[in-house]
Amino acid sequence: MILLFAVLYTFLPVHHIDSDKSMKRDKCPDLIVKEIKYPDWIDDKTIIEVEIKNIGKAPSEPCIAMMYDLDISIKEAKDLGLEDYLIELVEENVSRADYYANSEYYQGNEYYAKNVTENDYDIYFEVFKEIPAIEPGKIITITFEVEDEWLFNTNCEL
Repeated sequence: MILLFAVLYTFLPVHHIDSDKSMKRDKCPDLIVKEIKYPDWIDDKTIIEVEIKNIGKAPSEPCIAMMYDLDISIKEAKDLGLEDYLIELVEENVSRADYYANSEYYQGNEYYAKNVTENDYDIYFEVFKEIPAIEPGKIITITFEVEDEWLFNTNCEL
């Protein structure tokens, strides 16, 4: 079973009163992805629930999480220093793209003609979700929904 590869990107605005004091890590929020649940297909959309935890010492402010299609080459994956299992997932994705690009069965197929690139074979998507303020030590669950696309893939970032 292929694992969903995800990393959370958030923007946390912090109001600085005194720059020397505000830069102390023990006074800042710190959001992490605690768990990404297996995707589900409901009503023609992929549903992905993600648990976010504030491991910092201060409450976070509302921020935005973005999940999107990530298309990188094997070289880029290695240059980023990704772990071996993640590089294997990128290799699998690139080999699928090559298969679809060169398969007689898929040539002339409008869907694949629009979406197959050197490193990818599926549609590009972006989904944004607001993360509400989270108190220190608390966990919340947010739900991403992607219409008309089954996302149990190897090239998704969160």
